[in-house]
Amino acid sequence: MPHEITNWDIQEHLRTRVEQDAYLEAAFDDGETLVIIGAIGDVIRARGPEGIAVQVGIEPTALLEAFRDGNDPPLSLVLTVVRALGFQLGVCPTNNA
Repeated sequence: MPHEITNWDIQEHLRTRVEQDAYLEAAFDDGETLVIIGAIGDVIRARGPEGIAVQVGIEPTALLEAFRDGNDPPLSLVLTVVRALGFQLGVCPTNNA
C-alpha cells in the first residue's frame, strides 16, 4: 500500500504565544545558529511581519529576508527583533567553564 505524503507547515503549529514560546525555547536549546535564525523567522511569519517590522524600523520584506533559512543577520538585528517579539536574551554559565 503506498504511503500518502502530506505537506507539513510549521505555521499551523505556531498559532498561539505558548506554541511560539516553546518553539523558540527549543531552537535556543538546540544552540545551532541556523536553527535559531530559522525559528525566529518562523515566529515572525506566524505573527505577521508588518507589525514587527514597524517596531524594528525596517521593511517587512527585508525583515523576512534577514530571517530566512540559511541567512545570518547581524546580532544587533537579532536582539532588536527578539525584543520586538517580547523576549530577552541572557547569558548563563555552563558547566564547561
